[in-house]
Amino acid sequence: MTEFTNAVTVCSGLGSILALVLLLARPVRERLFGMHAIREGQKCMLRADMLAAYYKHRENIVRLVKGQERKTYLTKKKKGD
Repeated sequence: MTEFTNAVTVCSGLGSILALVLLLARPVRERLFGMHAIREGQKCMLRADMLAAYYKHRENIVRLVKGQERKTYLTKKKKGD
C-alpha cells in the first residue's frame, strides 16, 4: 500500500510540474510562432463580420427592439400580427 501511495504522490507532483511548465511555455510559444498576431487578426475579422451583419440587418433589429417583428417564424402568422 505504501508503494501505491508513493506512486500516486510522485505522479501528482509530476502532473503539477508539467502543468506549470505548459503554463509558462504558452507565452513563449505565442511569441515564437506569431500566434499573438494571428489571434489579433481573428478578433479584427470577427468585429468586421459583426459590423457587417449589424448594418445588413439593422432595420430588422430596430423592428425587433420596438416589438414590431416576431422573433421566430416557427409557427404560422396570426391574423392580428
